[in-house]
Amino acid sequence: MKRLVHIVDAEERFKLRLPGTDAVFTCRRMPEEVAAEIQAKHRPPKGASTQEIEACAQQAGEAEFDYLLVDWEGVGDPLTGQELPCTPENKRRLPKLVKSFIITRLARALAAEDDPAEEEAAIENLSATPASESPTRH
Repeated sequence: MKRLVHIVDAEERFKLRLPGTDAVFTCRRMPEEVAAEIQAKHRPPKGASTQEIEACAQQAGEAEFDYLLVDWEGVGDPLTGQELPCTPENKRRLPKLVKSFIITRLARALAAEDDPAEEEAAIENLSATPASESPTRH
């Protein structure tokens, strides 16, 4: 098997299943230029206070998460039981633990791709990883 470096493709998607639920999150990678645009948009002004710097960093983090998380299934309103659409507002309302899960799993999957040896090991170990936890590429 040839060891290739994978480019970032705007159409590439990863599906992540949240263990113990029916929730499935569709994510994508972030091209460097998109990350740079987000950072530039949320850069604190010169002489900004610590609070302003922290607020800008939080806004940049939310914008990055909004870009990375494309869609979902199985996310609902606790009061009505109805599924909710994947919108920027609803993404912000996800529990912190769920956001951390998505970011961590996506980072691990993508880090493996940056190192061909890790990627090969990750592919070999997919059969040992429960389907509910393994990212799938589309």
